[in-house]
Amino acid sequence: MKDKKNIIGILILCVATIISISFGFYAKDVVKTSSEQKNIEITVINGEDSKVFNIITTGSSLRDAADEIKLVEGEEGQYGLYIKTVNGYTVNEEKQEWWCITKGGEPVFEGIDSIKVADGEKYEITLKTGY
Repeated sequence: MKDKKNIIGILILCVATIISISFGFYAKDVVKTSSEQKNIEITVINGEDSKVFNIITTGSSLRDAADEIKLVEGEEGQYGLYIKTVNGYTVNEEKQEWWCITKGGEPVFEGIDSIKVADGEKYEITLKTGY
């Protein structure tokens, strides 16, 4: 009977150790993923002028990266940040100006808060006129 209790105790200890080790590896991967540096490029296009910003970020969204260098400003809405100012230029709503985000020249149909970034990606924020 004593041997049976000892064996059960050892088995419980082994299972607990395996669970603890597994959780340690999982937690390490989660921390690594969230703090991993990414190099991204944002080109701001305003008419004939354009400026390239190379950003090294640990953020997960395009807004996180843009906020790190204070590139964009705007109003918070139900879908996140509505961009009004980029690199110091504020849209003129009377002229129906607005900022369009593209990735590699292709339109992105998400708000800046929802765009997840990965290392090496290139984005453009372009001033547009007309709704």
